[in-house]
Amino acid sequence: MKYLCLIYDNEKAWETMSKEEAGAIFGEYGAFTQDIQKSGHYLGGNPLQPTSTATTVRVRQGKVSTTDGRSPKPRNSSAGII
Repeated sequence: MKYLCLIYDNEKAWETMSKEEAGAIFGEYGAFTQDIQKSGHYLGGNPLQPTSTATTVRVRQGKVSTTDGRSPKPRNSSAGII
């Protein structure tokens, strides 16, 4: 069995975060990644692009609509996959 780990975060928080805070978070992520690599469970991972580059696709009543850029409802967004 294989699993996909999605990483969600608030992009705006990173804009005001200190280098030390960001470094601590990346350090925790790095340690987690090393652990799953050593255990043989890591298959790959990549960061995602910022939501400003996104296209939102919606299907309502059988009609497809697309919108460029971030969804108008501010929520945490997916930051990467493992």
